[in-house]
Amino acid sequence: MGDNKTLICVFPFIPLRAEPNDRSEQVSQILSGELVLKLEECEGNWIKVSSLEDNYLGFADPRHFELQNFDINRQLVYKPTTRNKGQYSHILPVGSYVHSNDSLDLGPIPNSLSEAASTFLGTPYHWGGKTHHGIDCSGLTQICARLVGINLKRDAADQSEQGVEVDWEERSANDLAFFNSKNGIVTHVGILVSDDKIIHASGEVKIDTLTQRGIIHSKTGDITHKLYSIRRIFPQT
Repeated sequence: MGDNKTLICVFPFIPLRAEPNDRSEQVSQILSGELVLKLEECEGNWIKVSSLEDNYLGFADPRHFELQNFDINRQLVYKPTTRNKGQYSHILPVGSYVHSNDSLDLGPIPNSLSEAASTFLGTPYHWGGKTHHGIDCSGLTQICARLVGINLKRDAADQSEQGVEVDWEERSANDLAFFNSKNGIVTHVGILVSDDKIIHASGEVKIDTLTQRGIIHSKTGDITHKLYSIRRIFPQT
């Protein structure tokens, strides 16, 4: 059973903000069925929460949640799924959860990270986004990892410390490639589709060429991201 601090998101997805106001930047999103821990109440009808999916901190509107006071089977959504609840219906995004015993077609489980990512091709880039309506680079890798049963942290810099590092010569499809800024901070991540192709969210979710120097833009031929490391989180077969 839940308690008065464990909340469940009852909207398809909501913004998680850096500060407790609507003008603050969206740092992530909470998807339908995800759980958060309420840490404190704030002025202006806001609460500070910690995501129980990845421990990410932020501020949210409490009206988007209900108390998690039940113990029902939790199912992962693998494709956009319409759910009817009373007189309302809404589309559950990929990577969200259904806390229900309802018989819903939640879609097939993808076989790999790159297969999961391919369904996001063309999705516009959206800072803090985690859905087909808009997604950022680490949101893409986090949701795709979730779909194959792997728990990734939210930000690229934190993800770059998970799994095991792989030498360039040993890289393979479904490895994660990380890229750093001029000051050495990891700021970008993508998923290898093959030895020399990467799917990532930059402008939109797309496939570009990967070299040992970094990502080559498919149209301009410029190096857009400098390679930092390659790490393996998905078992090789």
